[in-house]
Parts: sequence; C-alpha cells; structure tokens
Amino acid sequence: MRTMLLPATFIALCFPATAWAETVSNNMTCEEAVAHYERDGRIDTIAEGEVVPIFGGVPAAQREELFCDEGEPPDPTFVKTTDREECAVAYKCTGE
Repeated sequence: MRTMLLPATFIALCFPATAWAETVSNNMTCEEAVAHYERDGRIDTIAEGEVVPIFGGVPAAQREELFCDEGEPPDPTFVKTTDREECAVAYKCTGE
C-alpha cells in the first residue's frame, strides 16, 4: 500500500507546478494575459523573483463600466508579459 502512495504523491506534486508555470503572465503575450484575467479574475506574475498574485478591480475589457469618484481616473494594474514590460490586465479606483 505504501509503495502506491509514493508515485501518487510524486505525480500530484509535479502537475500543479506545470500548470502554475503556464499561468504566469511572464510566459504569456499581453493578449493572452488579458484573456486569462478576463476568464479567471486573477493572474500570477513574477516580480523581483517572487510570484505575485494579481486580482481585484475589473478586467481591462470592463474599464468603461468602472465608476470611480469624480476626477479620479481608474488605475491600471500592470503585469509583465513576453511582448510588453507593462500590460494592463485590470483597472481599479485609486482609493481601493
């Protein structure tokens, strides 16, 4: 019984790492990152060697639907992608 648990544990530990690597914005184009955020409401990016989860605000496609206080323009949330240093995936009001 114990010998069966070892391979299962190994497989379980390997697959999340593979899936994670594919969902990091640094491995996507800006268009792919925007679509991922639109679909999942979050994305991970690597900044200064750390994985940083990005969530909150509204997806870039819904920017016009975000109503902030008067005179307060929505702030973009940027991630790094393969084709851009700054790719806006979401927007939120400055006070949030």
